[in-house]
Amino acid sequence: TGFEKNILKQATPLTLEQMTMTITAYLEPLLFYYIMSQNNIDIYTSTIFYTQVTAYAIPLLIFTKFIIISICKYAFPIITKNQNNDHLNYILKTLIIITLFIITINFVVCMFYPKLALTFLYKDSSSTSIVKSLSLFIMLSFFNPIFITILESFKKEKRILISTLISSLIFLISIIVFTNFYYEKGYLLSIKIAYMLKFLLLLINTYPYIKISIKSKEIISIILIIFIYSIINIIFSHIITLILSTILYSFLILYLFLKKNKNINLLKK
Repeated sequence: TGFEKNILKQATPLTLEQMTMTITAYLEPLLFYYIMSQNNIDIYTSTIFYTQVTAYAIPLLIFTKFIIISICKYAFPIITKNQNNDHLNYILKTLIIITLFIITINFVVCMFYPKLALTFLYKDSSSTSIVKSLSLFIMLSFFNPIFITILESFKKEKRILISTLISSLIFLISIIVFTNFYYEKGYLLSIKIAYMLKFLLLLINTYPYIKISIKSKEIISIILIIFIYSIINIIFSHIITLILSTILYSFLILYLFLKKNKNINLLKK
């Protein structure tokens, strides 16, 4: 039937996209270990570094990303229903504000307090430099759930698949090329390229469907708040500073934006 065809038309690209991610995740360590062994780097050294990256650094960097994913899953039917009216502007605006809010806190913790965070979570701070190196690039991926949700709402699942295929292929090629020449640093470079590329591909594919307008005053205000929040934690780097500045930062964002934009309402279906 027509209904079943429509379901398959949407489900097939998403299924293939998940398969692509699974295959990439399977091939990634194989390529890494193979290239390292070809350069006479022993399995113990390779395993220590790979663990520092994939078991310590990346989990810390994405530890709040599930919040954005959960919100986007909830917002999906709302975006679908409101894609042809002005309310979409407020929905997307809210998602972006929430994402920026979470990214900033996550970035400050990972960039300025990585040793503290790693020690607290794993009792091991050996991944500190790796966390700092990957912070900015992985933070960009926090926007990906928004882009994916928008594309799914507009039934553009093929664009998600294409973005994943290209970024995954480039990622695997980058591992082969850069790890071969620069070893551990080359592997980190491959990760940076993969995250940056997927973000850009999803942004480009989503841009025609983004209906959002943010006043210049709002943009300036949020940049100023983020800047002050970051500077405070750079100058007065301490756990007490982090807690107090995060509370203040949260209050300012909620007051200046969520309260100011009273029409924003994700609960409206």
